[in-house]
Amino acid sequence: MFFIRNACIEDLGELYELSHLEMLLNLPRDRKRLEAIIENSLASFKKPNPQRFKNHYLFVLKDFKKSKIVGSCLIHGQHGTDQNPHFFFRISQEKKYSSIIKKEFTHDFLEIDYEPNGYSEIGALILHPDYRGRKERLGKQLSFARFLYMAINPSFFTETIHAELLPPVSEGGTPPLWKAIGEKFTGMSYDEANRLSFTDKEFILNLFPWGDKIYTALLPKEALEAIGQVGPNTKPVKAMLEKIGFHDTKEFDPFDGGPHYRCRRYDILPIKKSRLIRMRYLDDNDMEKAIPYLIELKKNAYAFCCTVMMGLLDKDTLFISQSMANQYDIEEGVEVFCTPM
Repeated sequence: MFFIRNACIEDLGELYELSHLEMLLNLPRDRKRLEAIIENSLASFKKPNPQRFKNHYLFVLKDFKKSKIVGSCLIHGQHGTDQNPHFFFRISQEKKYSSIIKKEFTHDFLEIDYEPNGYSEIGALILHPDYRGRKERLGKQLSFARFLYMAINPSFFTETIHAELLPPVSEGGTPPLWKAIGEKFTGMSYDEANRLSFTDKEFILNLFPWGDKIYTALLPKEALEAIGQVGPNTKPVKAMLEKIGFHDTKEFDPFDGGPHYRCRRYDILPIKKSRLIRMRYLDDNDMEKAIPYLIELKKNAYAFCCTVMMGLLDKDTLFISQSMANQYDIEEGVEVFCTPM
């Protein structure tokens, strides 16, 4: 059995272990910072701050058979404010023509820009390698859990949802784009800049080449090839996001070159298809045509909990098997939100 629920303080040790699988700003390899994120998440689930940027909602996937946390994901209430903008590179083109030599060139160039009125952001999706590629599609469950929570609590989030995807991991851990641009303009290593950006991005505003065009033809091949690319572990995430409505913004991270994706909240497929239903029981023999649903579970111990189970939807009623109801301790007639998987 697998459940997805809000993270708790007792998950700190296992989340710290998971954080070493990927280099994620929202799931840092730092116990104190990670503990602060969990504490903020608990407060956000209990009573969200009216200032969305102060809220983080951290979810964990638990293998109850092994009593083990095997994955995580997060929603940041708002990424990008006046005090802490959302920074990005935009790629554009310009044409150059010489009448003397009768030649025309089209040049790609990068420009740094920022958004002070940003978006709710999904991120920090990690699944333990031992649990990837399973028939339960646990990565998809983790991702959809965030959208189910948004469907239940739409006022907590912005009208547009934002995602930043991880590029391929580079040798030595320093992205080639940072080595080509960021390191030269800031004098900082990638790790130093990443840590500082978690609390203060002033150095981006004051040290990056604002108003200047950075021609891609002048960049090293490794940096150029990294722009807008995703790593092998991120390709399934990219494909899933595109399938449910997200689009490539043609903007990318100024640190590592990872692409940025967005979608209007109500256009995200699992949100659009989510609904409030009433749970009813059926005999196991009547469940032949059942399909998987991600279903909210009412658990007093947690602010949010959900799981995937087979069901048959009829208008506003979802039928599940009696044995499944007993296994998950679901009362008949209870109203919950669900979305098809």
